[in-house]
Amino acid sequence: MNTAETAYIKHIFLDIVSFTEDRSVEAQSYLVNKISEIVTGVIANESIPPDKIIYLPTGDGICIALIELLKPYDIHLKIALNIIETIHKHNSTIDDKMRNFEVRVGLNENVDNLIVDINKKQNVAGLGINMAQRIMDKCDGSQILVGEMVYEKLKARERYMHSFRKFIATAKHNIKFPVYQYVEENNLWLNNDIPKAFVSDKIKVISLSKLSAYYIAHSIKNEPFLVTKMKEHITFYGWPTTVLLYFLALDSVARSEEGKYDVTHKSKLLGGENASIDTQLDHYFNIGLNPLYQFAALIKEKYLSKYEDCFKPTVYPYDLIFVNENGRKRLKKEWPNIWDEFGLQEIK
Repeated sequence: MNTAETAYIKHIFLDIVSFTEDRSVEAQSYLVNKISEIVTGVIANESIPPDKIIYLPTGDGICIALIELLKPYDIHLKIALNIIETIHKHNSTIDDKMRNFEVRVGLNENVDNLIVDINKKQNVAGLGINMAQRIMDKCDGSQILVGEMVYEKLKARERYMHSFRKFIATAKHNIKFPVYQYVEENNLWLNNDIPKAFVSDKIKVISLSKLSAYYIAHSIKNEPFLVTKMKEHITFYGWPTTVLLYFLALDSVARSEEGKYDVTHKSKLLGGENASIDTQLDHYFNIGLNPLYQFAALIKEKYLSKYEDCFKPTVYPYDLIFVNENGRKRLKKEWPNIWDEFGLQEIK
């Protein structure tokens, strides 16, 4: 019995969205040639040895298999981003709608089998490439979804710590598996919307409560300080930050509901309102990690879980700290008085 040859492979699985929809045969042929041109051009810039890569055409797409290519650790994500950017630039230079297009990208990595196919060419078979296609199938245009193995390798890197949004996908036979959407707010060519596969028709947007609106406002106002502070203890400062923002919001709610000459309000913060935010944050940090975790999880569950779409992804699911563009828009739209009270500005 022959022993199957295996290798650790990083998969970049992509296809053209709505390939045949309202496109002539000529336009379809153009797109197949164009995506091949773009992919090979992007790969050429990475100086990857020919024996480390296999291109697997799929008709209206391509799977790029990177064989035993461990460095750079994020090479598959960089390639995916460059492909999407290059397509975006192509679309901006051509007016023909039939020749404008988007791709969706699924990334995965695994130990797979290297085989020789019926055409006597090197090919790949195994769970890794199969899952890459399943992951891609959950994407919309200009989106990148990654599998569990990719996420585990990237989540602890500073470049990617706050860059993933988790979903549970369902495949045939009701098989469920986790996928993670790569998001990058200031990337003009990356689609950061929630993939349609994970948006339920029953989901109703719940208006921001006053407490959550103030929580968001304090987060935006203090973000530069919090970013700097969390770099000191990037894993653990999330919990005391959640607690601090909660108490800041409570104080703001109480003040907003006082009568004009009512002076009975007492701050719930350590040292009152005169204490610096640095002092307050360090106080909560020193309480102890276990009670902080429990309290932060309770705050999220009771007051913030309905508004998760307003926050950037974080290392731990119970951390809702940094506000994303959607959160800013909702605060300005739903609570313009709080937006003005804090003197907040749009991101340019």
